[in-house]
Amino acid sequence: MCDMPALPAHLCYVYASHMYLTYNYFVFPLLSTVLYRNLVDKIVWIVVDAMRVDFLSNTTMPYTSKLLDEAYGCNFLSNVKSPTVTLPRIKALVTGDIPTYWDIIQNFHSKQIYQDNIIWHATRDLKRKIVFYGDETWVTLFPTEFTRADGVSSFFVMDFTEVDRNVTEHLDDELRHLNDWDMLILHYLGLDHIGHVHGPDSSLVPGKLQEMDLVIQKVHESLATLPSPSLIILCGDHGMANIGGHGGNSYYEVTTPIILLSTDKMPQCFQQNWRNLDEILSVEQIDMAATISALWGMMLPAASTGKVILSLFGNLPITEQLFIAYYNALHLCKFFDASKTEFTTEFDLLKSRHFNFLQEVVQTENEGKQILKNYENLLWRMSKSSSEQLGEQNLSQLLSGMLLCFQSTVMLHCCWNLQTYDLLIMSFASIFIFSGQLLPTNILILLNSWFIYKGYNFNLSKLTSELEFSWFTSIHYSTPIIYFSSSFIEEEHYLRHYFWGAAIISIALTSSQLCNVAGSKAIVAFSRIVLILILHRIGSAWNQTGQKWSHLIDLSDLLKEIGFLNVVIPLSVALTGFIRIKFFDVIHIISIAAVGIYKTKTHLFPNSGGYLTNEIQVVMLLTVFYVINSARREIRPVSIYTNCWVILAILLQRYENILLVTIVLMQTTILFEIFKDLKPKAEGKRILVLWFTYAAFFYQGNSNSIASIDVNSGYIGLTSYNEVLVGLLIFCNTFSLPTLILLTYFENLQEKSLAKEIQLFFTTLCRSNSATVCIYAVVVLVFRHHLFIWSVFAPKLLYVIAFSVFYATVILIYTLNILLYQRFIK
Repeated sequence: MCDMPALPAHLCYVYASHMYLTYNYFVFPLLSTVLYRNLVDKIVWIVVDAMRVDFLSNTTMPYTSKLLDEAYGCNFLSNVKSPTVTLPRIKALVTGDIPTYWDIIQNFHSKQIYQDNIIWHATRDLKRKIVFYGDETWVTLFPTEFTRADGVSSFFVMDFTEVDRNVTEHLDDELRHLNDWDMLILHYLGLDHIGHVHGPDSSLVPGKLQEMDLVIQKVHESLATLPSPSLIILCGDHGMANIGGHGGNSYYEVTTPIILLSTDKMPQCFQQNWRNLDEILSVEQIDMAATISALWGMMLPAASTGKVILSLFGNLPITEQLFIAYYNALHLCKFFDASKTEFTTEFDLLKSRHFNFLQEVVQTENEGKQILKNYENLLWRMSKSSSEQLGEQNLSQLLSGMLLCFQSTVMLHCCWNLQTYDLLIMSFASIFIFSGQLLPTNILILLNSWFIYKGYNFNLSKLTSELEFSWFTSIHYSTPIIYFSSSFIEEEHYLRHYFWGAAIISIALTSSQLCNVAGSKAIVAFSRIVLILILHRIGSAWNQTGQKWSHLIDLSDLLKEIGFLNVVIPLSVALTGFIRIKFFDVIHIISIAAVGIYKTKTHLFPNSGGYLTNEIQVVMLLTVFYVINSARREIRPVSIYTNCWVILAILLQRYENILLVTIVLMQTTILFEIFKDLKPKAEGKRILVLWFTYAAFFYQGNSNSIASIDVNSGYIGLTSYNEVLVGLLIFCNTFSLPTLILLTYFENLQEKSLAKEIQLFFTTLCRSNSATVCIYAVVVLVFRHHLFIWSVFAPKLLYVIAFSVFYATVILIYTLNILLYQRFIK
């Protein structure tokens, strides 16, 4: 059958590769017709990184809006799956498959793709020439497929202009040689960078959108000179959260536009009210691979679970539309076994009805449309079910992971029973074990078991040694139970803020010391409690985070709206210096002043930020002098660490969050005075500090969504992208306030009992983290089939791991400090 001249070679392969597709069955009744063919000459695929669905308007993109009004295009809403970061979204676009969550890690170091995709089919089967310019992730994924390519770094977010200008410069040359390529892919990054630094409401966004509109106009006018119809595909790889980042599952992160613009009119999918988002047809992002395959008459990628956007093909004869739907359904059938009778039976009946329709001498259009509608309904259900089926998890691997979590946390806890050098080794081991990348799972489990048995002679009493059982500790260690609710994970900050405030009040009410204080001392003690609660209320209202109410106005938004940041930034730095004045010397005062000047200048002149400016060079130099001078003067190491961390925290924080450093320092100062007044139990005091770290973590605007990570902080002081430095700075900024609380807590401990108190604190910390890790492992196991497993539970798992690494790093650094102190000072 593949010898028939009417059938292209790649189409013969499609026919021959499926048992249901036979020449006589579909082609014989229409011998002179090819049912699956190339429909467009050229495709220009423009991916605008972080393109939100509400960015398109007459003002921001007038030419694109005009084309949609005149029926030269179709507008769709694209539903994007989590995680909403670039690498997995590109994979979804070209393979039609839902990438694994591991791709969020590989996003920072992508590798060549080996999964079947439309780029392969276009270049290898159809011998099409594809040219690419833009995000270098594409070049890494397809190192040999592009005829010409030039990638730009996607991670240096301070670049709003050059990163897009480089792409457009290549575009001008390609439009002068239209016959030298078949598909042109452009991936623009400037909009995403603006979002990371300034958010979606920045005054820079409209200008960037207008720049993209000019690109579309230039491309459309050039393609219009060709005799055959060509197509422009405009889409976003993901959206942008209200805070400017992405990676989570809020509406504006998982909903992006897909706009198809043709050089010919497209009345088949014209929508009069395309500006009304409620009336726009919604599709899945993975549908793009199947749709582009149908536009060029290609085979569908092997793992594609998407469905063809059939409304786009409404201008074709009904027989061709039916064949496209049939081939799509046939492809999806392979994802189901014989037990899926609801799909296979329905497909067989629909296929029979389709055949009878082709055999009719006079084919009624209504009958054909009804069959097509039934196909469309079947495709929607099959696509959804096949996507869910491919998301099944391996139960044995999950159980092995749970066992590893339990063993690792036990090892981390019990390391306090070892000598210092053993503690250092176990701190390193805990970090590697938590990463899961050191050894195969089964070897790790056996190795951990041997460590626990031989190294510790482990017994249950060590877990509960020196543990003061009370209602306070019971609440603390049972808190991870809240993670069995997806809503509590999304809005965890409300519970953490409540716990911290309620704990202060409860300690005050239950303290016998407060009852024994009279006169002015009682007023002072009471005033401290009220003041710390007021500061806590300010901190909790500073950044509206979470999922459901993150769009509401918060205090930081008000500061930006009324333009007070120019005053708040230097005032915050000055207050911070005043609070720490007794620990500072002249060098440190100059350093913090330089940081204040830098933050104020970069806020007033945004284009001056992100580089190794004179202020940052001064800060780095003075900090080195400060550390050396402090060591010579025998200043306590913990005070040196705290002073350096204060400067780093101010340097990395967003402009509106700098005041939070001051608020947290004021709270820690008051908290330690309250400890002196009320004298709470030792275990309760340590738990209270831990609760404060959680509350401060959410003060910053952090949440259990990846979108809340402030990527901009990773580029402070850098002139180019460095994977290690950027990751380290982002990590430091994310945990800057919790680290500051821990350092000030250690700083306020008595010198003679410092080592013992820190050891007890780390024991409490390890118990707490062990409970969280082990309980959350059970949560993930129980909810592995939950609707929100990838959008809510998986991101929280990353944060649980991040907190574990954070705690292990703190222990490791403290252990190194002990070793250095013992080796070089004593």
